[in-house]
Amino acid sequence: MSDVSLIEAWSIWLSGDLPDSTLLWGISILWWERIGKIMQVLGATTIIADIIGPEEIRKFGSSLQGRLPTDTLIQYLKQCFNWYAFIFRQTVLKDYLGNASEVKPEKGHSRLNLLNYLVCLLLTGLIVHTAELYAANWGALLVEFAIIYGCLVVSIAPLFTVLAIIGLTTLGLATNSLIIKPIAWFLEHPSLDRFTKIISLLLLLVGFHFELLAS
Repeated sequence: MSDVSLIEAWSIWLSGDLPDSTLLWGISILWWERIGKIMQVLGATTIIADIIGPEEIRKFGSSLQGRLPTDTLIQYLKQCFNWYAFIFRQTVLKDYLGNASEVKPEKGHSRLNLLNYLVCLLLTGLIVHTAELYAANWGALLVEFAIIYGCLVVSIAPLFTVLAIIGLTTLGLATNSLIIKPIAWFLEHPSLDRFTKIISLLLLLVGFHFELLAS
């Protein structure tokens, strides 16, 4: 369909026959509706953030960043490498170390163990689903699941667990630094308060305008 202007789009809308394929400034009306909804969400989010206040927002950002202390993360990393060293001694170096290979790994943190089992469970389910290893009965499926789970729990699951912890920690730090802190900074400056409210109102109105046009 040919491109139409905003006035022409409203004229067609008033006639009750504005298809979603209509192009407004090169973009279909369907996508303008989606853009309008996103604008409304952004406007409402800004208003909610203003109600909450910069101090509470900053506390929330700090909680995202500080849920996992650095020393705990280092201990998790050490435990992961100790586990792989133990597995290496029990397999490759077992014939060379003799009785020394009977050394047991250090007892780790319960939280890391729980995360390891959870990650292993998710990886096992993902492998079963991706490879479509669906057995004819539940018994065979459970055997397949147990075999894969056992292989993962002593191989890549600990590494994936530590990587997941590092990823979540990095995500919390990035979210706090790039999103939470700038929002709090904007809200605590009186000179920007009026500007922020005007932008929020414009986002809500323009978003509602495009959503109404696409309805």
